[in-house]
Amino acid sequence: MYGSVVRRKRRIITSKLFFVFGFVFASIGLLTGYLTFGTMTQRYYETQSWQQVPAELHSLNLESSYSDDSTTYTVTAKYSYVVDGVEYINTRVALRDGYDNVGSYWYDLHDDLRSKQAQGKAFAWVDLEHPENAVLDRSFRWSLAIFGTLFVVVFGMFGLAMIWASMLPDKSNSEIISDAKDGIASHEASGHKFIFFFGLMFFVMGSGIAAAALPDALRNGEYGALLCLLYTSDAADDMQ
Repeated sequence: MYGSVVRRKRRIITSKLFFVFGFVFASIGLLTGYLTFGTMTQRYYETQSWQQVPAELHSLNLESSYSDDSTTYTVTAKYSYVVDGVEYINTRVALRDGYDNVGSYWYDLHDDLRSKQAQGKAFAWVDLEHPENAVLDRSFRWSLAIFGTLFVVVFGMFGLAMIWASMLPDKSNSEIISDAKDGIASHEASGHKFIFFFGLMFFVMGSGIAAAALPDALRNGEYGALLCLLYTSDAADDMQ
């Protein structure tokens, strides 16, 4: 009797921990997705009616930030343009602000803008109804969208699975004994399923990251990115 009460209390505590961790994982996935491709997608559609206007680039820089053995990049610029005889100055460069190292977007954008700056053929996308709003490049970054989607799907699925597991009813002792007679105890079966799902999650995530990042990294001579393959192979081993 006392043992069953203790097991029930442990089950309640475990269920609450599963729910909390599941909520955290799901929230991380949704937040990462919103901060990566969510805001970019929103701004992409908001700027569909904007028009290109000749612009003069006054400054242009490719900036980098190094932290935790990773270097991220962004492009900063200051430019001016004229709408209805009024000159405007802006600093918005891309649909998504901030530093990242997903693909070679920032390198390519900097080279393209530098070339246009030298030729005096730069353009800005401008909201003619509100000319103070402008952006130099409104390209949709598919590599960033894939990266963000992976976080939403993988972390979201893992979080929802943990929340679902936290709500499973506890089996009675007789049910556990019955399952054990069939060859495997119920708790062990759940453990194997959880490990398989966990390995599958990281395998999908690792494969997606490798597919999105490796081509550009190898093209730029960053052969250390091949370590992504180790990440993927380790996840595949966990699924065995």
